This record gives sequence, structure tokens and C-alpha cells, in this order.
Amino acid sequence: MSYIAASDVLYDLNLVNIDDNLSYIYKDGYEAETYPKMLDTHFSFPENLPSGKSIVFDIGGTNLRSAIISFDENKKAKIEKFTTTSISLYMNDYDTFISYLVSHIKNLKEGLGNFLRIRICFSYPFESTKNHDGRIIQMTKNVDMKGCEGKLLAKPIKDALTKDGIDCDIAIVNDATAAVLYVKTAISDIDVSSAMVYGLIIGTGNNMALLKTGGGVCKIINTELGQTPIGNNRVLENVTSGKYIYNVVNQFLAEKNITLENTQEVSELLNSKKTSDDVKAIIRDAIKKIAASAAYLIDRIIRYQMNVEKKTCAYINIEGTCYYSLPGYRENFTQILESAGKSSGYSVNFIVPCENAIMIASATA
Repeated sequence: MSYIAASDVLYDLNLVNIDDNLSYIYKDGYEAETYPKMLDTHFSFPENLPSGKSIVFDIGGTNLRSAIISFDENKKAKIEKFTTTSISLYMNDYDTFISYLVSHIKNLKEGLGNFLRIRICFSYPFESTKNHDGRIIQMTKNVDMKGCEGKLLAKPIKDALTKDGIDCDIAIVNDATAAVLYVKTAISDIDVSSAMVYGLIIGTGNNMALLKTGGGVCKIINTELGQTPIGNNRVLENVTSGKYIYNVVNQFLAEKNITLENTQEVSELLNSKKTSDDVKAIIRDAIKKIAASAAYLIDRIIRYQMNVEKKTCAYINIEGTCYYSLPGYRENFTQILESAGKSSGYSVNFIVPCENAIMIASATA
């Protein structure tokens, strides 16, 4: 299998034994050394939207967002008390992070009664428990939260709130899992017996979750796709995510003696009238090949699941600022994946998410 023929800058994504690794979607248990990882989230599509209000956090690779979210009789989300702040202020160590969340929950609880429904979207690798807590596996995206590995997220928050007489239900949700859940929010009558469903993150980091069906089972699997090794001591998101894309573009621009400091500068250089046409052409070519790296790997996963579940239709919700903001990424990715799907015998339907879709979907978990 050959996924890309880009350049020696973009490493070969013809992963060793990828079919064997993907087969863990349909096996019980968690194999720590397989990539993609195939973590059971213990979530499925919700049958009904929650009643009442939920306190929701979205903890990403750059920002920490919070809000109170509820749904009206028309299933439309209402967002109140929305805030956003940099993760750098609260994620230097585990204890500080937990203390901040507890304090912020107390600030948001006014008017919500003595029982709180809390949903935390945590965009880093964690192992889900059956009671929807999350045990942190590792931090990624160059975020170093000291003392967190192996620690639970929900339990210390619930313990601290209980001491203050606050009862609560807390669930930890991965952002890719939330992206899958949003498909149900967007298409309430979706027939998952005939369709494959995916949530893809192309933001500061990369990840993908999928819906597994069959045999009376319907559950969401988190692949932690971005951590898939691709050679030269790198993982997939080192090439295809917003945190690192500028490094790849810099290698394409080496002949021009141009060095960029972050991915935002890639966009700025492309949009500047002062940038020469040949430099813009090099950047566009780099972005196309980066998008191709991601698209062909996603195609491989869809084809595997299609062959097992005998389905020919895929719904994909893609979230992340890199996908929507980096010029050319979205256009190249969708074109390549649609073409690959057509060649492989499946159709692709791209869901257009609303603003704050990840938070809204997390509220439904």
C-alpha cells in the first residue's frame, strides 16, 4: 500500500501491519503498543438530548473554553457564560489544573441547583473508564503538565465538590469522540446501520474517532491517530497538524532561505502581496502534500471498516482551526478523500459543524 509520493520531507505512511492494528476495532481489550490505539470510549450515540443545563469545558491544545449549555424544545443549543483562556495559565502541573477546574465550576454553578451535570472535553490521550472518567496516558502537542500521567480527571474534581456539599455527574470526553457525537446532533435521524461515522481533528493536534456497529453493538472508538509513528522518531501529527506544519513547510522553503516560526506565519506569507509567486507555489505544494498525507491514511481506515461492516457511505465531521484556516488544506483534503472514496467504492459526506460544535456535542455525552 502506498499513501503518498510527496517528498522525503513527508515520511512514508505505509504503516507496518496497519490492517492488524485496525483489527483491534473489532477485538475486546486495549493493546497499548498498537497504532492507531483503538481506545474504547464507553460512549455511543445518545438516544435523547439531556434535559436541563450542563457545565462544559473544552480543553484543547491552545485554549481552555467553558460554558453552560442547554437544549430547547427544537433541539437547538443555547450557550451561556462562554469564556476562553490560554491553557498555559492553568496546565503547568496536574494539581493546579484540577484546582482551577474546581474553582471555575463553583463560579459557574450559580442558579444550577445542588446537582451539577459536568462534561469535560480533554483533547489529550486518556483511557476511558466505564463510569466515564479518564486516566491520562500522556500529554501531547508540546504541553507539559507535570505529575499527570496515570491520574484520573473526574474523580478528584468530584471529590473536591462533594466536600463542599455539591453533588455532580462528570464525564470526560475526547475531542474526536465529541466530533463523532456532533454528527448525531447535526443529523438526528442518521441510520448508522448503513453508514460509517467519523470525527476527525485537524487543529493544533490530530486525532480521529469512529463509530463501530454490528452484532448489536454501537460504540465510539478513539484511535489517537495523531500519535501513530511515521518514521524518523515522528508521529503523524508532527506532519499534519497545526502545531508542527510550519516545520514541514520550512523544509520545502529551505532553498529560498525562508524560515517560519509558527503555522500562522504560513498563512500570512501566502496572503501577503509582498510574497513572490514562486514562494507561494512552494507553500501551496507543501500544504497539498501535507493534506494528502492525512487524507490517504483516513481513506485506509475507512476502507478497512467498510470491508468489515459492509457499508458504502461515510459521514465525517472535521474540527480544528488548521483545517479551516490554513489556505488550501481543506480543499486539498476533501478533494483527495472524495477521489479516494470514489475509487474504493464509498461515498463521503462532510458535515459542516456550527460554532462551538465540540462543546455542544460534549454536552450530549
